[in-house]
Amino acid sequence: MVNSAEILDAFVAWMELRGYRPGTIRQYFYDVKRFLNWLKKDPTKVTEQEISA
Repeated sequence: MVNSAEILDAFVAWMELRGYRPGTIRQYFYDVKRFLNWLKKDPTKVTEQEISA
């Protein structure tokens, strides 16, 4: 099971490697963190149908 912190760390690293600006990284980090908290389940188990519902 992957936890939310690992997902967020990997996402930030991915954005940094691609040259995203610090403000963009902060905002996307905040948005993804809120989404992961809203899910209240293992993010690796979420389906596309659950997200678009």
